Amino acid sequence: MKKNNFGQLEEETNAKTNSPGALETILSYLILFTLAVIAVGVYWYHLDFNPAVKALENIRQTPQIAFVLEKQETDSPLVPPDKFSIFSPPETFDRLTLSDKIDGKAELYLPAGFENLFAQRLTPIDNSDVWYEVFIYDMGNTLNAFAVYSAQRRDGSESEALAEFAYSTENAFFWVHGPYYGEIIASQVSGQTREHLLLLAEAFNDQNPVSTETIAEIDLFPKEGLIKYSVRFIPTNAFGFEGLDRIFSARYRFENHELTAFISRRSSSEKASEKAEDFVQFLITYGGTDVSEKMDGPDGKMVDFFGTFNGVFTAGDYLAGVYDANNQEDANRLLQLIYEKLQE
Repeated sequence: MKKNNFGQLEEETNAKTNSPGALETILSYLILFTLAVIAVGVYWYHLDFNPAVKALENIRQTPQIAFVLEKQETDSPLVPPDKFSIFSPPETFDRLTLSDKIDGKAELYLPAGFENLFAQRLTPIDNSDVWYEVFIYDMGNTLNAFAVYSAQRRDGSESEALAEFAYSTENAFFWVHGPYYGEIIASQVSGQTREHLLLLAEAFNDQNPVSTETIAEIDLFPKEGLIKYSVRFIPTNAFGFEGLDRIFSARYRFENHELTAFISRRSSSEKASEKAEDFVQFLITYGGTDVSEKMDGPDGKMVDFFGTFNGVFTAGDYLAGVYDANNQEDANRLLQLIYEKLQE
């Protein structure tokens, strides 16, 4: 009988142990509630996934005459060509409000001399289902405009004849016009997209005449091994070094190995030498090893930075060098090519 009673007690104890406690029950309900909230959120997100959809609905409910009047009263840098009508009122942003429009990208424009942004959406008269958003950044001068243009140029993009610095993608157009950097983005692609992009860019250029400025440093890079359209202007903090500013860089490829060349004109030969020494010390401070004795070419210094080779030299007022080479042979080869080009 005791055995049976003990067995019965043991069975009841196991049943209690295996049943969920109050805390577990509460947690289960909380998890189910959280999943339900997420499901509802996902459902509403898919209903309203594109802000442009809501903007389109609101705009279509507003009489077009309101936008026409707004356009007449606004000092806009772009009057829509005849084939376009206004889709949304113009917007302007300064250094304090730029991030409101392009959250997460303002830090590219601000150090490069950004002054203000004009933005507006336009739509073709014969197709109101598509719109084009025009962004015109006033960067102060051509070099600053080229800085943001070159930093954002996409691989495989097609160059355009509209300007010296201009390219297009399937749904967008990017270009430099004097101190302005422009972008035009189509909401969708159609057979007329490229024609419309060019019309809008040409209209802006015609309505905003500027003096022509050249960027001489671009021609200082040797052609051998140069990756097309890879020249960039870095106004500040080049290669992670805060002290390295006003740097032109270009990517090169030698036998499937890529590396970077850089050139910067300083105010004097002394300043160029100081900056070169600062860069070398920066690399050594963070773990690099001086391997200048193996440098073959111009008189300068080379640092092995955890398996990548970085060389620097000066030629008159110019600071020049190689960054992030996979091997010392490629680094020496490119350093010599740069040196010879600067001597021309």
